[in-house]
Amino acid sequence: MKEYLVGVNYFCGWWRDQPNKWTVPAGHDWRVDYPGRVPLLGCYNDQETMDYELAAAAESGVDYFAMLWYAEAGKREEKPSWALNRCFDLYRNSPNRGRVKYYLEFCNHPPYEIDSEELWQRSVEYFIDNMEDENCLHIFGRPVMKIHGLQHFYNQCDQNPDIIKGKIEYIRQRAAARGLGDIIILSGVMAQGINHIERELTAFIDGTNTYMDFGPLPRREEDYPYEELERLAAEGRINHANTSPVPYVPYVPAGWNPKPWGSNAPLFDLPNQSQWECALQNVKRALDENENLGFVVDGKRQKAFTIYAWNEFGEGGILAPTTGDRYMKLETLKKIFGEN
Repeated sequence: MKEYLVGVNYFCGWWRDQPNKWTVPAGHDWRVDYPGRVPLLGCYNDQETMDYELAAAAESGVDYFAMLWYAEAGKREEKPSWALNRCFDLYRNSPNRGRVKYYLEFCNHPPYEIDSEELWQRSVEYFIDNMEDENCLHIFGRPVMKIHGLQHFYNQCDQNPDIIKGKIEYIRQRAAARGLGDIIILSGVMAQGINHIERELTAFIDGTNTYMDFGPLPRREEDYPYEELERLAAEGRINHANTSPVPYVPYVPAGWNPKPWGSNAPLFDLPNQSQWECALQNVKRALDENENLGFVVDGKRQKAFTIYAWNEFGEGGILAPTTGDRYMKLETLKKIFGEN
């Protein structure tokens, strides 16, 4: 196993049919206004794009994709779950599938919560199907999955820790019954730390991780500097390292600027090469200095972190090569983590 494992969040939200995420509600294709964000490896989640992406990621030091999976209960017509979940079939059908591992991240934010026991049981079998895949990420022999939002999970379980405990125990029992043994279950929390509810719930999981966070800054006319976004992640990983009762897999934001989608959230400049290199060096240093960062299994630690994100083109979390940055982010990642 490498000293540092590099994970990248993967969003399968780019399809050709209208309406799609390249088109704003008024029907205008926003790529015309933000040409620097156009991906070089393909604008749509199809087989050719996945093949190119896996090759580029592997050659740059990426070890695994954390691929978002949405429950069948999804109710927003513009995001049908069948399209959002295509990445798993595309991955398995790719000749490059073994070059980058993956784990399933159950994306449970509304309206994609699981709203019946029958759907929960059926979904758990799908979770386990993926953990049985030979290319699922394993840490010290244990397969990994993640529940996207711990607070969302709490709310969806009637704010009852006993219900959460039962649901997570059900995953573990079904995994053991299918021969997987002990598994690793992560859950998502915000960057700055866990609240008292989440602290109680960590008794049922093996670790935490942040998908993305942009903090409490107010929206303003001008973009905040990227350093503000990276500082939030850097401070948060230290807070988690010092105070969390379970290990924390830290994250690095590749950017946050959802201006194409008309978001009211604060916006940040996307990183240049020196800023991006600094962010990667900072997470590397944090992993070296803090024993509670990464995966910890039976007293053994695997240093690991995630990058937000491979292909959040609308939100600005972009590691994939684009017409603007070309391969800068991947080349910098390879320089720092490619040979570890």
